[in-house]
Amino acid sequence: MEDILELNVGGRVFVTTRATLCAEQGSMLATMFDPDSSFASPKELRGAIFIDRDPRSFEFILDYLRRGCRLVSKIPDYLVDYLKDDADYFGLVALKQVCANYQPHKKEEGTKKMNYKIVHLYDANDLVEDSNWEYHESIPQYKMKGSPLNPKVVLRKME
Repeated sequence: MEDILELNVGGRVFVTTRATLCAEQGSMLATMFDPDSSFASPKELRGAIFIDRDPRSFEFILDYLRRGCRLVSKIPDYLVDYLKDDADYFGLVALKQVCANYQPHKKEEGTKKMNYKIVHLYDANDLVEDSNWEYHESIPQYKMKGSPLNPKVVLRKME
């Protein structure tokens, strides 16, 4: 069962083995890719098996399956709900439970919050001289026909 498969998940290509996709027995993925299953053959798109799901969460699902159904990677906070939904869709019960019990990342002690402000260049000097704002970067400007060139900069403030 070591067939190498190419998957197109939401437009992103993944390459893995059939054994990896079948790692969690009883899951929809295991059923889909079990050669002895009566499950309908997956659709192909340009030679890759097409799965219409979010590729960002599928990356974590594939890593989970490759590591013996253990989640090793940190899940970005914004992705937890997507991953939980896709774990439910694919019948990955343990992964769904991990997502359900997930606690958002805590900001490390001593980490300073950064605020940014985009201003016109001629306003920047006033802000920098009169406050805690400091120069961060310039934004390139392109003059369009009939419009004045208003250079801008990005300022940042440490809190």
